Amino acid sequence: MEHKRTNCQSRFASDEKTVSLLYQDSDVADKYIQTRLLLAWQQLMHEKQIRFLQQNIRLFNPCDILEIAPGPARLTTELTGISKGTMLEYSREMIDVARTRLKERELLDVWTIVHGNAFDAKDCPGPFDFIYTFRFIRHFDESNRIRLYTAIRSRLKPQGILMLDVVNSVYNKQDRLQSAPKSDALPVFDAGYTVRQFQDEMKAEGFEVLDMHPVIGHFRLQLWISLKLYDLVPGFSKLIAQIIETIPFRSPLEWIAVCRRMDG
Repeated sequence: MEHKRTNCQSRFASDEKTVSLLYQDSDVADKYIQTRLLLAWQQLMHEKQIRFLQQNIRLFNPCDILEIAPGPARLTTELTGISKGTMLEYSREMIDVARTRLKERELLDVWTIVHGNAFDAKDCPGPFDFIYTFRFIRHFDESNRIRLYTAIRSRLKPQGILMLDVVNSVYNKQDRLQSAPKSDALPVFDAGYTVRQFQDEMKAEGFEVLDMHPVIGHFRLQLWISLKLYDLVPGFSKLIAQIIETIPFRSPLEWIAVCRRMDG
């Protein structure tokens, strides 16, 4: 695998214990969605994640779905057409928020919330046809990512689908710390990749990358517009960010990856 370790790991949470501690905080849980969907580019990313996730759920038509580390159910409450789903979350504070949001959307009969550890294959073992997880695997260093891939693969049925977000290595942590009006980003590591590096990592862990859907194509410009218009006309800034997203680009902020468990 070509991915290189970075010095970020010495300054940011990047293993099972340190990352989990960040989210075992009621204040973080309560404000998570508010801080993650504050700016126009963040709202645009959220909507594109939901749209692409929904498209692939319809495409693969899974019977059993698992979301790992759903947090406050940011994505799950926006999905439709699901008859049976499970959410695996370690933070009890996040579970409380997620349960409230699911209840508000009348989805408690669709989704089962399991308190458990994503690293432990015995917690919520499945097997599942389809697993997705966002803003989770990316936060761990290489050794912990390998542990997660092993546990996730064991939960998938043969040829099962895994969807996750992938950070472009072009954009470093400093870009992200500057991406909100206030420097309130959690001090958590983000693994960055080229397309080839990600494909190599997934192949080594028993997954075939079927698709990498780019999101936020002109990040620094969309960030600048989001920040400049944040207090003035937030609705207009989102429209501008959406228009800019239609302009061809080569290097997105992130990709949404669709991977398949390889067998045989």
